[in-house]
Amino acid sequence: MNNRRRRSPIVRSIALALLFTGCATTPPSKFYVLSAPSLETATPSKPGETPTIAVTLIGFPDYLSRAQMVRRTSDNSIAVAETHRWAEPLRTNFLRVLLENISALADTPAVIPGPARGSQQADHTVSIEVSRFDVGSDNVVQLVTRWSISNNRGESVHPTHKSVTSVPVRDDTYDAIAAAHSLAVTELSREIVDALKQARAD
Repeated sequence: MNNRRRRSPIVRSIALALLFTGCATTPPSKFYVLSAPSLETATPSKPGETPTIAVTLIGFPDYLSRAQMVRRTSDNSIAVAETHRWAEPLRTNFLRVLLENISALADTPAVIPGPARGSQQADHTVSIEVSRFDVGSDNVVQLVTRWSISNNRGESVHPTHKSVTSVPVRDDTYDAIAAAHSLAVTELSREIVDALKQARAD
């Protein structure tokens, strides 16, 4: 009898611990994607002048090879948001949106991931290396890239160029952070298309 009485508080403590553990569930994850806005073309292409553009992503940061969204807390540290995640690999999403943007801005449906394969040869190839793509402690998304353009003979028509695109986040929500990431890709797309148009004019 005494043993039962001594065990009762222990049993109740274990039961309460299990109850609180069950209540402390992890909140569900939310998922985000980059998006391509509706873009108006500046100079429509004439019939027979639609170029083929290949876009090759030659580098993307390893620290972004995760589902969780990343925030930079200092020059040497990052924070990982466990419950705010990209719906697909960020590298894949980045390249697809970049292709969509360039296609719209250059007014050509023939924008493909490079290198071009088979008998399809690109008029121009854009090679891009991403070194940073995250939101900082100042609530600004930074997209840092190095990119170049070559023609169908492999000759450089736009030497390697470093682009730093900064987009302020409208508020501190992850929806706004994802939207600012998307806008950064759009701004980079505009810069690349301007260079492509110049290369075609030369």
